Amino acid sequence: WLRKCHVEAQLGAEVIALVPARLDSYAGQEYILPPASSAVCFWRGRLMFGLAGKQTNPAPFPVVVPYYGPRPRKFAEVFESHGRVWVRDSK
Repeated sequence: WLRKCHVEAQLGAEVIALVPARLDSYAGQEYILPPASSAVCFWRGRLMFGLAGKQTNPAPFPVVVPYYGPRPRKFAEVFESHGRVWVRDSK
């Protein structure tokens, strides 16, 4: 699935994913960490799930939010309040 995100971004799509922070995996190394993504947010704390504003169930693993597309600085601006954001150098 992450390979698809990467491929579609190469074709002009703008893609944001929410995935487990398993950066030691093949997918993490090849499709989440740069240069595959334009930017990535390392989510602070555990993502919480729930109903009707009652967030009581934490995710069982940390998550990252990779961004694939032409506006990594805008992504960073939007997501910086949720965690550390790394933006690929445009060189």
